[in-house]
Amino acid sequence: MAKMLIGGELVDAQGGKTIEVRNPANGEVVGQIPRGTKADVDAAVDAARKAFPGWASTPGSKRAKLMHEAAQKMNVEKIKVEDLAKSGGAPEEAA
Repeated sequence: MAKMLIGGELVDAQGGKTIEVRNPANGEVVGQIPRGTKADVDAAVDAARKAFPGWASTPGSKRAKLMHEAAQKMNVEKIKVEDLAKSGGAPEEAA
């Protein structure tokens, strides 16, 4: 099951609940994601506030490099989602 990234840790929703993710083409359940609560939002905001001073003091060139690396990783996931959509909801190897 997917998790939330809060304070550098992958965590479940504090309420323990999830939301089904459905393929819009056929309504099939393709996964579950955490159903975040107010407590999860508060934890994420608190973690962001604590991280901000270190991030703000990081040289711009290093922040740019980190953001570029994050964007590359997100692009890989985007491609996986696109492949999933093209295959009608099944991963490429299962299609």
